[in-house]
Amino acid sequence: PNRRRYRRLSRPLTIEYFLYPHAVAAKIDNICMAGVLFESHMVLPKGLQLAATLSLDNGKKITCVIELVRCDPKKLLDTIADDNAAATGYFHIGAFFNFLSDMDQDTLADYLQGFLKR
Repeated sequence: PNRRRYRRLSRPLTIEYFLYPHAVAAKIDNICMAGVLFESHMVLPKGLQLAATLSLDNGKKITCVIELVRCDPKKLLDTIADDNAAATGYFHIGAFFNFLSDMDQDTLADYLQGFLKR
């Protein structure tokens, strides 16, 4: 059985998180009302809280604070190379929304409902 509280939506979205003094852009793998799963090329520790901006594909942005709950290493083979393909690593970062304004909660809920009702 699926133990998740919310259905996840996989869309080609981006997140920009702020790791002082840098802003880092990343690809979102999936999103729901509780949180987000995104890719990172660096290890980020569980428990870390980050300010972030999510760019939705309807042109709207959501500003939030996320708290990281997992950082799982992933490997990707270089598909251009032959049998001696080099593996490059990245990480799946799971985070929950620690803070979303009421307006951003409504924006996210409306966005997700538009796709999940289909």
